[in-house]
Amino acid sequence: MFLSTRAIVFHQTRYSDTSLVVKLFTEEAGLGSYIIKGAKGSKAKIKANLFQPLNLLELVVSQKEKSDLHHIREARVGYLYQNIAPDIRKSSILLFLNELLYKSIQEEATNRELFSFVYNHLVMLDNTEENPANFHLLFALHLTRYLGFFPQGNYQYLQTVFDMTEGHFTQAMPVPAENFISGQQCALFSRLLNTETGQFYALSIPSADRNELLEKIIRYYYMHLPLTGSFKSHIILHDVLQK
Repeated sequence: MFLSTRAIVFHQTRYSDTSLVVKLFTEEAGLGSYIIKGAKGSKAKIKANLFQPLNLLELVVSQKEKSDLHHIREARVGYLYQNIAPDIRKSSILLFLNELLYKSIQEEATNRELFSFVYNHLVMLDNTEENPANFHLLFALHLTRYLGFFPQGNYQYLQTVFDMTEGHFTQAMPVPAENFISGQQCALFSRLLNTETGQFYALSIPSADRNELLEKIIRYYYMHLPLTGSFKSHIILHDVLQK
């Protein structure tokens, strides 16, 4: 079956000297693996450089219902980033978003709402002229709406602690200590939850708190998804965004 679809590149692996297998999140067919034969060859019809992490593409693919490996018939850029590569803040955020999405989106079924959320926010990151320092925090938190573990409840009197194990605000601190968010960081966490991703620039968060909140959010993901391996890209963000 041939299918026209938008796609977001998650990962690529060398298949042979000239071929690639790419992991793509597509609008019409969900998450899947695709082989591009001869992509690294000099006469390649579909070039390997199209499949850089989080590139936004338009494809014609051949989907086989009983196969784990599909074929790409046509490929072109769907949206060309203009402002990410020259901006170290944006390029570092993109690196983190790629790691987050590649690790956390594991369901292969079609999910057009999730696809639109990711696609539109990548375009937003490229286009914004505002300081993007908080963009990744809001993106990671609001992504959990689509993954099934968005934080519940409200930060309010007697409920000033967020229990990461249960995923809601509470008045008691759970044990162990690393499983909760409290104090100033919990107040900031609540503000993040109540801020639309498009308003990321409206929040003022000290770099030390931003770094700690990102560590907590990553831990929250590990507590609610079967993630493997450790995150690495957020360490770069800690350095880049405090400058």
